[in-house]
Amino acid sequence: MGRVSLHATDVRSNYDVEAVALETSMPHVALAHLPVDVTTPIRTNCAVPADLELRASFLLLHVDGQSSIRELAALTTLPVADVLALVLNLVARGLVTLGGTSSVQAVPASGDRPKTG
Repeated sequence: MGRVSLHATDVRSNYDVEAVALETSMPHVALAHLPVDVTTPIRTNCAVPADLELRASFLLLHVDGQSSIRELAALTTLPVADVLALVLNLVARGLVTLGGTSSVQAVPASGDRPKTG
């Protein structure tokens, strides 16, 4: 039988346990395949927890229900990949949901298009 250490393990303070939990809980979601130009984060009514990371809080302040992930990246001057990871973290915490942009939702059905010609 192996010996058990009485000393605390060395886990670096910048190790993001929530990010690892998110990635392992959502293996079917590939970050590269989420359409950042048409995916719009929408705030929920959930209270913002006091322990929310500073960058996630900053991003949440900019979530207006109309700006896409790419637009939020431009607004906040954060890299798109970082904004995407932060948004997915906010989704996992129940603070935002993901929807399409208003321009995508406003596309008429094929029978509603005016006939030309």
